[in-house]
Amino acid sequence: MERKVGLIPKVMISGPLGLKEYGVLVTDRRTIFVLEKKSSAAIGGAIGGAIGAIIADAITSSERTYDYENENPDRLGSDERNVVVPHDQISRIRLKKGLSGCSLLMEYSDSSGKARKVKAMLMPPPELIQRRKSEGVKGKAVVADYAKSAQRVFELALPASVAQNGEWRI
Repeated sequence: MERKVGLIPKVMISGPLGLKEYGVLVTDRRTIFVLEKKSSAAIGGAIGGAIGAIIADAITSSERTYDYENENPDRLGSDERNVVVPHDQISRIRLKKGLSGCSLLMEYSDSSGKARKVKAMLMPPPELIQRRKSEGVKGKAVVADYAKSAQRVFELALPASVAQNGEWRI
């Protein structure tokens, strides 16, 4: 049975029609970029166990499209609006700190063997930023912590060879 490892509540991907917001469900077999909104909106939720401590502990919003804790990964993976990246097909993963945040790059092969890539910006949900700022944490540190949490999720979920060769520049 496929095991849910973590949730990265918010990433933004630029497409031909503008920015789209995705939630990223990471399992022990695949990463599923779940289309949430075509514009900015908060999502939240926790997937019990390890993920609760990793990322979702700070997410308090009830405004979300999916109940990630109870949602079946197969249902999310079969939705053609979502992007599914099988972990055994990943050739490269990179998290890189930039001027305006942290970018995620995943290069992989799809089921037909065609090379694909996903480029996304990790964006902490507004309620996480507000909560952390109220605790005295500066905005850049919130973004850095969010990126480090995402890195931990991937390191737990990806095959060792992929995780060890990951480019973690945060």
